[in-house]
Amino acid sequence: MNLQDSDNLTFLSDTDKVYSEEGQRFHREKYLPKLERVKKHLQPDALRSLDIGIGYGSFMRFTKQELGLEPHGLDPYSKSIEIAKYYVDAQINFGRIEDDLWPYPKEHFDFISCLDVTEHLEDPSLFYKNVKNYLNSDGIVLMTTPLREFPYEMRSWPLIGIPDRNTTHINVHPPLFWDRLAKENGFEILESWKGEHLTHVKYVSGALRRLCNALGVDPVTTPLINSFQQAYNQILRLA
Repeated sequence: MNLQDSDNLTFLSDTDKVYSEEGQRFHREKYLPKLERVKKHLQPDALRSLDIGIGYGSFMRFTKQELGLEPHGLDPYSKSIEIAKYYVDAQINFGRIEDDLWPYPKEHFDFISCLDVTEHLEDPSLFYKNVKNYLNSDGIVLMTTPLREFPYEMRSWPLIGIPDRNTTHINVHPPLFWDRLAKENGFEILESWKGEHLTHVKYVSGALRRLCNALGVDPVTTPLINSFQQAYNQILRLA
């Protein structure tokens, strides 16, 4: 059974791409390195996680498996919630980041994730302003968003660029923009990095992967090469 929420233009995928063997392999490679970093900062007695903008629930699934947390989700698309509930045993509520009140008690969560969502918001600062109300005093936040550095601008180049076809990406910014928003809204940045997978430009990304393998260097930490990474990532806690 292949399902897709046609109303959710922010998530251009379907359940075959997410939950097929190949899809889960891709998401495992995408999510597990992030969760390994999260583990270093998570309190030993952490109980509950909240994923904001759930897609079809794959990250909640990995969060439960890897961190042992009770998964919750918040999403503004009813069909996406229905699809996610088919695949993931989680409590998922309808709601938007921009809402003044979310359907949870204050300071309720030990870990809150928001992956590839803030770039869709007209006012991305609302994520940082609102999320801190539902994070407990020792909790942490994981935020990821497309990395905007020079290789991202190359996406529009003829022949070699990989266009960003998601028309709802209205706020794609460099890392300093996101760091400033986090600090202005009362967060300490525990970790930030460029990661996920090399992309943006045809041929170049593959050549860089082969070069990194040949030299034995990490494409996440190697300057210039890591500017071709897909995402900018932050792990935050309340300052």
